[in-house]
Amino acid sequence: MWFVGDPHLSIDRWRLEAVKAHHNITAEAVHVEVSTFSYKDTIRVLHSACETYGEKHNLTLVPLGSKLQAVGAALCCLIHPEVRVLFPVPREYNAITYSEGTKANWKIPIDLVCDVRSNLLDVGTLEIVEDGTALA
Repeated sequence: MWFVGDPHLSIDRWRLEAVKAHHNITAEAVHVEVSTFSYKDTIRVLHSACETYGEKHNLTLVPLGSKLQAVGAALCCLIHPEVRVLFPVPREYNAITYSEGTKANWKIPIDLVCDVRSNLLDVGTLEIVEDGTALA
């Protein structure tokens, strides 16, 4: 299954089609477009794939996406430690082809990261409260 980056800005939309062409991802191939700018979108689609395929398949994630997609993938792996992650290593770096400057930015207060991690680790757990009811 392919998770193909959907660029944040419409001017960069060509990248989506270029990635599909480069990897021969056709309309028949199982693929999902994932925002390159929303780590939350990455968590959502990866979690959904884990829930759908995780019981019958061994899952391996090979992140090739944006920095924020990498953040989302890392957070999703907290929920699903059963997912194996393989990091691709390029044969060479060509700095000329890298983008320059910045566009829109995320600002995530560092004190909230611990809360996010704690909440993610609780996904799928039950808590029994005093009156005997179970909370998900």
